[in-house]
Amino acid sequence: MPDHMHRARTMVKTSRSRETLEGAGVRLHRAFGYSEIPAFDPFLMLDDFRADRPSDYLAGFPWHPHRGIETVTYMLEGTVEHGDSMGHAGTVDAGCVQWMTAGSGIIHQEMPKPVNGRMGGVPALG
Repeated sequence: MPDHMHRARTMVKTSRSRETLEGAGVRLHRAFGYSEIPAFDPFLMLDDFRADRPSDYLAGFPWHPHRGIETVTYMLEGTVEHGDSMGHAGTVDAGCVQWMTAGSGIIHQEMPKPVNGRMGGVPALG
């Protein structure tokens, strides 16, 4: 293993996530985004959308553009059904990752679906 992998690192700053609404009213916690971008370059945003109440996430993230950025979604529990305006569709299940290059002019949607009443995932934009 490279030497730099064994060095201890100093924590520079800690912060708390903020509860926010995204998509069509999905309640989530934003770990960082927007004002903190320079500190986390190349990432733009990191969210945590775990929830026990379906009303917190079932509205989902209906049709929206991303205009040429990368998105990474890691599902912890439940699934997310994804579709785009080019006819591509799929499901991201618990333990799976979706990495997508969102092309300019293409819109897509992500719709959360619980499994055994549970839902949770971590999407990041970069």
